[in-house]
Order: sequence, then structure tokens, then C-alpha cells
Amino acid sequence: GNLHVVDLRSGKPAAPAVGLHGKKINTVSVEPGAEQLLATSCGDQSVCVWDVRSAGQGCKPVSTLPHSKSCQAAYFAPDGSGHLLTTCYDDLLRVWRPKAKPGGGAGAMDSDHNSCLRIRHNNQTGRWVLPFRAVWTPAADGIVVGSMKREIEMFE
Repeated sequence: GNLHVVDLRSGKPAAPAVGLHGKKINTVSVEPGAEQLLATSCGDQSVCVWDVRSAGQGCKPVSTLPHSKSCQAAYFAPDGSGHLLTTCYDDLLRVWRPKAKPGGGAGAMDSDHNSCLRIRHNNQTGRWVLPFRAVWTPAADGIVVGSMKREIEMFE
């Protein structure tokens, strides 16, 4: 998966494409509280947080959050808290917390599986339905996701 920076005024690339993942990037999310941070979810079983100020060939993620299966979505909380919501085919929704500032740089996430909030959810949509992608409520006080029962599920 490549990152392309496009100048919206001209519609042309502003910089050469940067390879971030070995497989397709599923979602890209910008952190509202720190707009230099970008989260990407990918089919390579990872979610990465990037600092776009250092983006270029060979750049390294600020944080890598491993998952056991393909990750379909990663979205920062809209309140600027730095929390990151991920949706994975391992039937879990996860809320990752930012590291405490001492020792953790800007955008560093706590990648310990035991410290993230895990919510069981059937994310198996089958072949003909688009993958579920859990999203934050506008106030970032809840999570909304579709269900194979033809329902919308909300978690607080």
C-alpha cells in the first residue's frame, strides 16, 4: 500500500508515492489533536501510526499494532484524545491508548495487547458483503458497528 500526497488545487501529486505497507491499505485516519499523525490499517495484519513530517522512502512507523488477522479499519477518536479504534477479522474491536508522554514520543501507542480494550464482535461478513468497520460516535464516547443480524450495534 502506497501513500500519495495530492495537491487539491491542481489535482496532481505533490510528492512521489511512499510505500507504507506490503499489502493494500484499507483505511487512513488523521488524528484531530495532532494532524501530523496518520493511522493506516492493512491486510498484512498490522495497524501503523505514522508521522507525516518524516514520511519518505524507508520511513518507519511511530507505532505498529500487530493483529492476528487482516485489519479492516483504524480510526482515531474525533475528540483528539489519541485513542485508536481498530476492526479485525479475528472478531475483536480494539481501542488502543496512547502511551504516556514520558518515554513515548508523539503518536506512540501502547502496543501491549493486555492494555487495549477488546470487544468481541462477529466481523465475518462473508464473500458478498462489505467488511464491517467500527466507527466512533461524534463525541467519541461510543462505538458504532454493523451486524450480520441486520442491526446496528453501539458500545459505550
